[in-house]
Amino acid sequence: MEERWLRLHLAFAPFGTLLVTWLLSVAVGAGQWGVRENLALAGQLMPMGATCYAAAVVAIERAVRMFWALAQREKDRKKWREEALKEGREQGREQGREQGREQGREYERARIERQLAERGIELPPEAIEIIKASHNGDGDVKE
Repeated sequence: MEERWLRLHLAFAPFGTLLVTWLLSVAVGAGQWGVRENLALAGQLMPMGATCYAAAVVAIERAVRMFWALAQREKDRKKWREEALKEGREQGREQGREQGREQGREYERARIERQLAERGIELPPEAIEIIKASHNGDGDVKE
């Protein structure tokens, strides 16, 4: 890419220098290059024209690159933001699922305790803790 820009600059430098030199000679009142004195003045203005052209090209190229870099940075930020939101949503869903599973387990544990209490079965606290620890949330008790 750099080589392409360099070739473009080399191809357009003579024409740009000529144009800027002509604009400078018009600015000082010597725009008619057919007159010998005006052509001599244009020759004296040529280094200034080349310098002005080079400075303008560098400024324009840097400005274009700066705006391109800013646009690229914003594009990257948007992509990172979307990825972070997607990751955050997935984490939130997983936390919600886990919270739902835990609530389901708690509900089942409470249901088992109620059923036991309705039948008049009173288990020692150690047995209740074993039931709570071994219950997997789908209504079955692990053995």
